[in-house]
Amino acid sequence: MAAELKISLRHYQKLESNTADIKRSTYEKIAKILNLPTCFLLNEEVTPDQRALNINCSNQLLNLLPVGIQINDNNGLIIYSNKKYNELYQFSSEDLKRGKYIWDSMTDPEEPEKLKAYFKFLVEDRPQPTPYFTRNTLKDGTVVPLRIDWTYLEDISTGKLIGFLCVVSPFPA
Repeated sequence: MAAELKISLRHYQKLESNTADIKRSTYEKIAKILNLPTCFLLNEEVTPDQRALNINCSNQLLNLLPVGIQINDNNGLIIYSNKKYNELYQFSSEDLKRGKYIWDSMTDPEEPEKLKAYFKFLVEDRPQPTPYFTRNTLKDGTVVPLRIDWTYLEDISTGKLIGFLCVVSPFPA
């Protein structure tokens, strides 16, 4: 039992460390895409009280943005979305808990397979990010043209691809 506890604790500490790296990478990518300065909240020398305030500040900042923010993993599963994204797509937190993929709302029935192939290419070859234009169907049936500006999310310590950060906004048809 003691050996199992040590292994569990070691794994927990590693997970906690990787989560911090992912969070830092995510905030830096968002700041870069939106042309904002990287928040002082990422400064390692802040006090624990400041750090607790910083987490709330960061989430509030993302929810104030006039564009949707979506983070998805390497399989296309949406793992985070801000308030504007959820409003745009008419998603509830329950919708996302059930699991949504980036191709689930595509309007053209052939587009999900094309996007899956493109997504696989992005994961394997990692070309320079370029805007992606699409038309998605919302929960109420409305079709919306969208522009998706995206970048890769990488683990800071290893450089390994861990997902994608996307800025999603309606685009004039």
